[in-house]
Amino acid sequence: MQEISINKQLFELITPDGKLCFGGNQEWFEEKWHKMSGCGPVAACNLVWYQARSRSELHCLCDTDGGFEDYRKLMDAMYAHITPGRGGIHNSGLFIPGLLKYCAGRGAEMTAESLDIPRRRTTTAGEVCDFVTRWLENDCPVAFLNRSNGALPLPDSWHWVTIISLEPDSMTATISDEGRTYTADLKKWLKTSLLGGAFVALHAV
Repeated sequence: MQEISINKQLFELITPDGKLCFGGNQEWFEEKWHKMSGCGPVAACNLVWYQARSRSELHCLCDTDGGFEDYRKLMDAMYAHITPGRGGIHNSGLFIPGLLKYCAGRGAEMTAESLDIPRRRTTTAGEVCDFVTRWLENDCPVAFLNRSNGALPLPDSWHWVTIISLEPDSMTATISDEGRTYTADLKKWLKTSLLGGAFVALHAV
């Protein structure tokens, strides 16, 4: 089956030094602890930023005309709503309420759907594929919490990233993380991850 993707160009950001990035980067926070713990807020920023840029009726979600500087402002606002504790934002229940509260505060009636992956890995590959495919087909990026890498050589574990495309047959996802993209085999992750994780999609009511 053909790759299913959002409009990746809408994820492009140009940093003040001229670097092309895809989605946000927690290193752009100013405070050290925010740089270390801010992956959840940044994944939430990616969801909001894309909705605001791709849908004229949702421009109210955040300012986007200023590019990088507007994204940076969104990061600080989102961190105030999704504030990591010592264990980080380690499940969808810590991620979604602050995300929706931010959206409501900007005058947008939004909701979020989640698929939580328990440690026992009772969720099937078909369920994961269906969830991610459904939201990408609806032009919504998907936040992905990876609590452990399993057999995948991913850059980080206990970490939120953003899925921007999926090849359903192989379940190979394109991931936006720290301003770059890479691919991840979600089927292998699901089979081998010891701690599971979650998938979250944001959309209008």
